[in-house]
Amino acid sequence: MTDVHITSKPDNNMFRIELDFAPGVVSERDAELLAAKLTETIIVFCNILDMPLLSPDEIRYLRTITLLPSEKPLSETSTNEQLMVASISPTEMEWALESAWSDTFNCRLSSEMKAGETIFDLGGDLVSASLISAHMERQGYVLSVEDALGNPTWFSQLTLLTKRSLRDVDV
Repeated sequence: MTDVHITSKPDNNMFRIELDFAPGVVSERDAELLAAKLTETIIVFCNILDMPLLSPDEIRYLRTITLLPSEKPLSETSTNEQLMVASISPTEMEWALESAWSDTFNCRLSSEMKAGETIFDLGGDLVSASLISAHMERQGYVLSVEDALGNPTWFSQLTLLTKRSLRDVDV
């Protein structure tokens, strides 16, 4: 068994991966070749899944648009708009979205979580958004990774999906 340390470093365009092996296991040249191949594989994989690789600046921006726990209201309750959306959205759509979130975060969603917790509040990231997107696609709904990141709460995603189903928003 060999320990391998993988480091992802921001690069001007995308990212760069460095691999460090225990001394004498792999030459530095081979480690660089393996790192380059791993980087290429990740880029190809993301392109096949139509999943964007976010630059460090984009990740920082996404973090700045979400509220810190101290900035949130003390009581996260459903707003009138959220209640209206829930009343007109198809039940199957709600179940599919709840299942996607529950499976992704391995938890049962409370009404407070649905009302105000974002993907990021629950410890999620781009991978979590991708899982939610893939889950919804398997259920027959269109929710891209970008949609999941741009609408990071359960209710905002339900609102988007409901509007699309009612043809209020271009898909």
